[in-house]
Amino acid sequence: MVKEYLEIFDENNNTLNKSKERSIVHKQGLWHREVCIWIINEKNQVLIQKRASTKILGANKWSLCAGHVIYGESLIEGAVREVMEEVGIPNLSPSDLKLFHVRKSEYDNGEIKNNHYKYCYILKTNLKLEDYTIQEEELSEIKYVDLEHLKNMNTEEKQKYTNIFSKDDFKDIIKKLEEKLKDLESEE
Repeated sequence: MVKEYLEIFDENNNTLNKSKERSIVHKQGLWHREVCIWIINEKNQVLIQKRASTKILGANKWSLCAGHVIYGESLIEGAVREVMEEVGIPNLSPSDLKLFHVRKSEYDNGEIKNNHYKYCYILKTNLKLEDYTIQEEELSEIKYVDLEHLKNMNTEEKQKYTNIFSKDDFKDIIKKLEEKLKDLESEE
């Protein structure tokens, strides 16, 4: 397996002009950047993906297309790479992705300290499930769900999802997502 090196930031998201291997970053709780892509179809449904059983974090849980920004790549390059790797959307252009939110997140389960800034993007698409090619070492399944369902999940339902869906700021993320979707519709 190829080692991933991540750029290190301070807790205010300022670069330290250093990189470290991903496992060290998580062991030491160093600040880094991640991307999260909300893939949304013409029915305002969100593409969610079930993480593979072999994943260290969130195994067998539903999540969004997301991942680390590798040292030396821009945020948008990282977002495009993650979408292409995880769900195989061909001919994706950086201009297809629209940034709508940046969130600071701290996670510590005793083994992994995942302190990161997550850059959230929207990708509007008319692709059907059969148009995607999933990365089987990362994912076991994909499906579309209504945005309203994600907004209104109860505590029991949220346990089937990764922790982004149960964070205190999840309603704020959804609000910003909906605002950006309205802006994009008015631009069309």
